[in-house]
Amino acid sequence: MKFKFWAGNTLNYCLRVLLLPLVICSMGMAFHSLPLIWTASSTGFILLNGVLIILTLLLARGIYLLYKRGYSAEFLLCILIGIALICRLIWVFSVNTQPVSDFLIMYNTGAEAFKGNFTGFHGTAYFARFPHITIPALYFGFFQWLFKSPLIAIKLTSVVWSTISVYLIYSIVKEVFGKGMALSAALIAALYPAFIMYTSVISTESAALCLFLWSVYIFIKVIKKKLRAEWFLLCGLLLSMGNFLRMVGPVMVIAYIMYLLIFRSSLHSLKGSIYIAVSFLVPLVLISTLLIKTDLTENPLWKGVEPASTSILKGTNLQTMGGWNPEDAAIYEKYDRDYEAVDKAAKAIIKDRLTNTPPFKLVRFYIAKYSTQWSVGDYAGYSWAIADFKPNEIPKWTEWYKFYTQLLHAVIIVLVYLGLYLPKNRRQEESFSAVNLFYIVFYGYMLLYLITEMQPRYAFSSSWVFILLLPAGIERIRLWLDF
Repeated sequence: MKFKFWAGNTLNYCLRVLLLPLVICSMGMAFHSLPLIWTASSTGFILLNGVLIILTLLLARGIYLLYKRGYSAEFLLCILIGIALICRLIWVFSVNTQPVSDFLIMYNTGAEAFKGNFTGFHGTAYFARFPHITIPALYFGFFQWLFKSPLIAIKLTSVVWSTISVYLIYSIVKEVFGKGMALSAALIAALYPAFIMYTSVISTESAALCLFLWSVYIFIKVIKKKLRAEWFLLCGLLLSMGNFLRMVGPVMVIAYIMYLLIFRSSLHSLKGSIYIAVSFLVPLVLISTLLIKTDLTENPLWKGVEPASTSILKGTNLQTMGGWNPEDAAIYEKYDRDYEAVDKAAKAIIKDRLTNTPPFKLVRFYIAKYSTQWSVGDYAGYSWAIADFKPNEIPKWTEWYKFYTQLLHAVIIVLVYLGLYLPKNRRQEESFSAVNLFYIVFYGYMLLYLITEMQPRYAFSSSWVFILLLPAGIERIRLWLDF
């Protein structure tokens, strides 16, 4: 029992330090755009953001009062889900996003695959180098095969995934903090701009995020003994399905197992860990094998002909803050696409950068990389949504919307930070134990994106962890105000 409390406190105290840069950076990004208020053309900016902020506060107040007056949480949740659906539909039909960059390659190659052309997955082609995005390509190909207007179908499906995520966030938070706090989290999820913006982007991020949340919900239900341990099998299966669409599921598997080993009984943790690992790995191996046997691909989904060290190489580039850059990207061609030669060269450059860079400069680099990864309020959703637009084609209101987007994200980060200061006796309650899972998940993804190539988009599929943690901050404020 003492070890559990020590582990929980350690996770909490470390986050108090690690989240400070995010609080500072996210708030700084929000107010960076404030000078627009004093420009002559800022009327629309002030009007839109003023209305959105007032409506958000009124909606929050209205939901709170209705709940206090006896309206059921389920009824209020239906209102929030309706609002979430409307917001997402408005965005999708207002912003005519087209597939670009990697997403365009996935979209076109997926279409070819459904015509029987698998060359994009063979040899040293793009998907042979990065086979982990094979399933997203086939996902897009399926929509093109089935629908006459595949882009609209993909976007509307993303709207459905994203709206379901609001319900799942409510359900998870209800299990940990109760119905009142669950409504607060659902409200934020319904209005969260990143969730809204990615519905128009031709990607699988919204689907993956939803499946990850569903997996978390099943996990929480089992550890609270509301479902039998066998349900861990479904937990792992859902996680595996999400992993096909955004291959970062292993982080969640490790988080689940760590939580079970640290915070649950040994017998329960061993059994649960086996269930989760097996139900996660079996579908992954089966589907990967099936794709190879049918000659669609030549490599396992988890290992391409380009070594993973090239992503780590990009992640250590100090000039681009760990982001994609042509210099590091060219190493595969530079060494004639030879796996061993590329891997050896990449590791040598990584070692040189880490050992020959002054320690202070290296620490500053990783703080900046970490802060940028998690502080961008839309996780680059806006940039991807308008990536192929000409300047005169961009709806002006979407540019003004960026301030509200960043401000809301900053508020969420601040609430998460305040939640770390709940009284120790509250944090040691059994009902609060599941929060430690959310901490471990964040630590896992934080480390992953510190090591590998940095793009704000990459963290989007794990952004839900902040919304699950923000009720603790609301609870902390209520204790301070004593109501």
